[in-house]
Amino acid sequence: MNKSKKKYPALKLMFPVLVVTLLLFAFTSLLKAQFTGDSVYGFLISITLITGFAIYHIDNVSEIALGKAKLVLREAEEIKGQIQKIGRSIINIVALHSAYTSGSWKQRKLLNDQLEETLRTPLETNKKEVIETMKTPRIMEKAMKQRKEKLSKEEQEVVDKLFCLSDSDTK
Repeated sequence: MNKSKKKYPALKLMFPVLVVTLLLFAFTSLLKAQFTGDSVYGFLISITLITGFAIYHIDNVSEIALGKAKLVLREAEEIKGQIQKIGRSIINIVALHSAYTSGSWKQRKLLNDQLEETLRTPLETNKKEVIETMKTPRIMEKAMKQRKEKLSKEEQEVVDKLFCLSDSDTK
């Protein structure tokens, strides 16, 4: 937004009001002169109001698709990105917590499955990031299952680092 619009909000409002007023006057004149019908007049008034709204919010509008009746605000897209970022952070915290918690293997698997699904669907996280986030919780899930198969050397190192009690061993 340029400085004049921040400094003088009345100027920002004047132009759309002027445009809407002129269009309303023109369309009303066409209706009175019987050059348009009532339904066309209603449609023109609707378009006029949408145009006035779009002119007023021109700094924030990123897309207008009248065919789809869609108006996308840039701020809404930014907010969506921030929400996804916060959601991913929360999932990372819960995933790390999942690696430390005790409980049944089934409960841990259910929690990990729900975390993974949340990362994939509403948060639109890429597959590589999902795998990286869920790596430690899935290793702990495997360790808890108590199968005859053992953890790989890499997986065992992850478990050892996870439960390490000294600061020097965590590097």
